[in-house]
Amino acid sequence: MNSETGLKAAALERRLAELTVLVAQQEQELAASNSRLAMLRAELTACHTSTAGIGEREYLATLLRVLPDLVFVLDEDGRYVQLFTSEDELLCLPAAELQGRTLHDVLPAALADQSLALIRQTLVTGEPQLLTYQLRVPAGLRWFEGRTAVIPTTYDGKSLVIRVSRDITAQKEAEAALLETKRRYDMATSAGRVGIWEWSLDTEELYIDSQLAELLGYDEAGTLPQCVEEWRTLLYPEDLGKVLNLAQAYLSGKISKFEIVCRVWHQSGELRYFLVRGSMVCERGGVPCHLMGTFIDISARMTIERVNAELLTTLKRRHTQLQAAAEVSRVVSSILNPDQMAQRVVELSRERFELYYAGLFLVDRTGVWTGEPAKWAVLRAGTGEAGQQMLKEKHKLEIGGTSMIGWCIAHRQARIALDVGQEAVRFENPKLPHTHSELALPLISRGDIIGALSIQSSQEAAFSQEDITVFQTMADQLANALINAQLYTQAQQEIAERLQVEAQLRRRQEELKLLNSANRALASLLDLDQVLETTLERIGELLEVEASSVWLLDAESEFLVCRHVTGLQRDLVRGWELPAAEGIVGWVLQQGQSLIIADAQADERHCKDVDLFSGLRARSILSVPLQVKAKDIGVLQVISTAKNKFNATHLSLMESLAVTAAIAIDNAHLYEQTRQDAITKATLLSEANHRVKNNLTAIMGILALEIQETYPETADFHALLRDLLGRIQGMATVHNLLSEAEWAPLPMTRLVEEIAHAALGGSPVRQRIVVQVFSENPARLIAPRQATSLAIVINELVTNSIKHAFSGSSSGRIEVNIMFDEDDKRLTTLMFRDDGPGWPEKVLDGVRSGVGVRLMRLLVRGPLLDKLTFYNDEGALAKLQFRLVPLN
Repeated sequence: MNSETGLKAAALERRLAELTVLVAQQEQELAASNSRLAMLRAELTACHTSTAGIGEREYLATLLRVLPDLVFVLDEDGRYVQLFTSEDELLCLPAAELQGRTLHDVLPAALADQSLALIRQTLVTGEPQLLTYQLRVPAGLRWFEGRTAVIPTTYDGKSLVIRVSRDITAQKEAEAALLETKRRYDMATSAGRVGIWEWSLDTEELYIDSQLAELLGYDEAGTLPQCVEEWRTLLYPEDLGKVLNLAQAYLSGKISKFEIVCRVWHQSGELRYFLVRGSMVCERGGVPCHLMGTFIDISARMTIERVNAELLTTLKRRHTQLQAAAEVSRVVSSILNPDQMAQRVVELSRERFELYYAGLFLVDRTGVWTGEPAKWAVLRAGTGEAGQQMLKEKHKLEIGGTSMIGWCIAHRQARIALDVGQEAVRFENPKLPHTHSELALPLISRGDIIGALSIQSSQEAAFSQEDITVFQTMADQLANALINAQLYTQAQQEIAERLQVEAQLRRRQEELKLLNSANRALASLLDLDQVLETTLERIGELLEVEASSVWLLDAESEFLVCRHVTGLQRDLVRGWELPAAEGIVGWVLQQGQSLIIADAQADERHCKDVDLFSGLRARSILSVPLQVKAKDIGVLQVISTAKNKFNATHLSLMESLAVTAAIAIDNAHLYEQTRQDAITKATLLSEANHRVKNNLTAIMGILALEIQETYPETADFHALLRDLLGRIQGMATVHNLLSEAEWAPLPMTRLVEEIAHAALGGSPVRQRIVVQVFSENPARLIAPRQATSLAIVINELVTNSIKHAFSGSSSGRIEVNIMFDEDDKRLTTLMFRDDGPGWPEKVLDGVRSGVGVRLMRLLVRGPLLDKLTFYNDEGALAKLQFRLVPLN
């Protein structure tokens, strides 16, 4: 609008200059006419009314007729006496009709009165009078300028005047146009806030019009500086040099246009913006003498332009924000993984919005991340190195605590900090030292607050309330997308879990079919080898492994024996023995619990010798104890060359099969035992008869030894009978124990204790004797055929201690220690000790011995006991060594 006003002002300036030239021309013509009129008046004065002067009057009349002006001679009553014109169309009536008429006859009354009054005033004063009037003539409505002067003569006794009327219609129209132009120019300069100035280059004087003075806040132009030097104080210092340099360049002809925008101090002290234009006025010879032009107040335009620039910047920023928000929307709609979506959104936000940092927090509703449900907001995505470091540290902020994120989530609304140093509720993060402004936006979806978005800038006041609208819209879209992604992920997981469950159910169904088949097969078998072979076959079908084996505990040797095996080199591995506490099978047996090993090569419990024997490098191992009636009888084991082969499902399957296998193995054992029991019972009578026969033979041998002794005294004979009774009682005790056990193997510890107490039963010192029996393995059994010989030896050693060690003593102590060789568990050593005076030297030297010693040495020579040694060590000590015979 201001530019358009300036163009109008320039056009008006050009029109005003044209009219000014035209008026000057009209004034020059008027001056020429006045000069001619004066000459005519002088000539008329010189004329006479005599006949002699007629020729001269005719000459003057002819001269007046050729002039462009209207010349009238009127008497004092306003009657037309004579008229001269060259243009009849300027007369209101033809010339012939005007002659002799008065002004009132031909002119409008008002004009006629005015004209008559002017004639009389002329006659009275003798001075020429001027009248400007408008009259309609054949040529149209015309303006005339009439000048009236006295003619120093009379006509019919009346005074005469001469009026010269000139057609000034063109001048009037020019003046009217000039006035209109000036009016329009004044209106244009006033409306367009345009002021006029003129700078005299010679005098340095400065002309300022009233409009410019008003624009600068002054009442009159005269109150403003009137010279250039003073005017400079009104220009803004930074613009003064620019204006002077531009003027110098324009005046010197370096540039063709003088136009500049500068700032000028208003009287109120305010700076106003003006568009200054100027043109040179040159003297003859082209020397500049003046510089004149306009001042146009463009402060409003500059304000508008500044506002427009700010709006444009805001629009560009909003456009960028909306583009970025749209891009974020496209991203969140294309990513279905919540974690990937969150990280991509914060990275995209930081890049598109030129942020310092962006992070996304989610509420830990279930406590899966922090262990405290609904208390913490956990960082799930962050930009830059700081964000990655905080993710590793599992950065979290308390909901409702002293942080913008916590406050934002607790109050479900955005929070903005234009200067974080002044923000009361904010977590000062040392990993983000350059944050100066921050915006926290709640993530709300379907009415639920799920987290918050942190947007940070390194600039102060980087965000506005309008930004919150854009960012919040983006945050709402993100929240919905996150929920949808979570629901999608959850649905996919549920579908995958369902498919997995269905596959597991199908596999479980197949496994149960195989397991049921195995159970039926095992239930129908009573042969142990067939049971073991069937068990391993079913395991191979169920688990698809490279090798499997069954290890059973040998109760006698306490070794685990590989009774059956599948895989490479199975003939070499079958029958292999391991101590019950060694290897993985030993650990499973000892602990009584199943074991899954992901990589056997990294487990120190794995026995590498098994790999060497089998030729199979074991990786995954699954071992399950075989238990019957809460008693561990062995271990079922499968081996794979792949790592992490087995899982809980395989374990459950193996344990189910192990239960059936253990029962089948136990049934096979029971069947075999029942079969053996039948054989045993069939031979019990012959065995009992054989034992009785052996016992009687032993008694006869004892009696034969006693007969060889001489007993001079009756007391000695009674003692003989007592000894004989004690030996028979010991044999009876063994017989009773074997009979109660149905001639099955007996625990060695129990046998020694029973025989020792039976030997003490008939002694008067039994209450003062303490018997202690120690064994490395109290459950170790001894075969019936070996038990009788051991019982006779124990009976003789106890009897000997009663007679010789504790005779005359108030108390006594017998200690028996049973030990087994570490390498050969069947090799047994029995140490018998009393705290008496010890063996006589003759007994130790073998020079003399009683019936009991001879009986013991006689038994040692037999096939059941190996060696008996006597020596003293703080009492009498007997060392019996023998090898346990097989129990069956």
